[in-house]
Amino acid sequence: MTSSSAPLGYHRLARANPNYRWWKPLVVAAAGFALYFVIALLILRVVGFVASALLSDAEYIEYTRQLLSPNTVLTSPLAIAALLISVLLMTPALVIVRRALGLGGLGHLSSVAGRIRWRWFGVALLPAVAYIGVQGVIGYGIAPFVDSEPLGAATVSAGTFALSLTVILLLVPLQASAEEYVFRGFVMQAVGGWLRWPAIALVASTIPFVLGHIYNAWGLLEVLVFALVAAWVTLRTGGLEAAIGVHILTNVLAFSIPALGFENVTESNGSPEGLLAAAILLPLYAWGIDVLFRRSGLSRTLPVVSPVQPVVDARTRDVPPPGTAPPAASIPIPSTPQPDSTASTTQPDSTASTTQPVTASTTQPVTGNTTQPVTGSNSPQVDPTTPPAVGGTS
Repeated sequence: MTSSSAPLGYHRLARANPNYRWWKPLVVAAAGFALYFVIALLILRVVGFVASALLSDAEYIEYTRQLLSPNTVLTSPLAIAALLISVLLMTPALVIVRRALGLGGLGHLSSVAGRIRWRWFGVALLPAVAYIGVQGVIGYGIAPFVDSEPLGAATVSAGTFALSLTVILLLVPLQASAEEYVFRGFVMQAVGGWLRWPAIALVASTIPFVLGHIYNAWGLLEVLVFALVAAWVTLRTGGLEAAIGVHILTNVLAFSIPALGFENVTESNGSPEGLLAAAILLPLYAWGIDVLFRRSGLSRTLPVVSPVQPVVDARTRDVPPPGTAPPAASIPIPSTPQPDSTASTTQPDSTASTTQPVTASTTQPVTGNTTQPVTGSNSPQVDPTTPPAVGGTS
């Protein structure tokens, strides 16, 4: 049997796991980072080996420069691939360590439903597409002319850009999802497992996300606005679907346009115009997500049930199986007595007729010595067709 307890918000979902212990998030963070570092180092060495084999000396030097220089616009398909792979590897490292500690995979990191709610994911993309469309027009269509610095001509060939775009479309969904699972997922639920206030979990997940980006002041402030909104919609909808969707579209735009290699775009940084646009558009996006979610009928919390001890029958000491009601009060019917060992095998016990079961009225209990025939007005009726028993106990 179960009884309802207070539902858990998204940031408190770690508490729904029976294997949760307060110290396990700390172990996941330390062991996960170490495992991620080892895996990323190995994979990037493989990517570097492939780049050295496929690229000319000049192309390999440019690949290395783009990969190692902060804020450099990436136009090399292999440099784009290496950067995205180095981030998306956070997901397998997180899953491996969580499973080793008995905390499961990505289930409740995805949503209160224990999975990605794909239909809601598709609905949540609608306001994300509107936001990215307006942001792209402002960032790459209006802002350059306001700053009197047009983008200039594209310097990358169509074939190279097509390859870069393919890499972006294949890897950005995995890279953006990895960041969401680590920061809006794991970090938020780790803090939520210790403290119940959602505002603290929201801020705690935002700080490391912002510090993980190397931009100028305008760029970091724009990332801060994005992180706060992404964390808010995650709490508001009980899952990562909306945050993953807008993150994917944001990064596709952020990688694909610069990959054309415009002459006057040499750094990937923020601007006052970009920050102003984000400060206006992202809250509108969050409002749209909230409206759509309230109409979806989905839950933002996880109902929790706590076990209740089953009722034990004091007479029989039998424990009813889970989910069943305890037995109703009744008088147990005595079992058929065994023949006395001293009695003749040919003389049956007069009180143990196999053709006449003993019955007991729930309103008038049967009393008396089980070895003597019951007499009186309350004695059971004897079937006239049954021959009388002969003999008795010696």
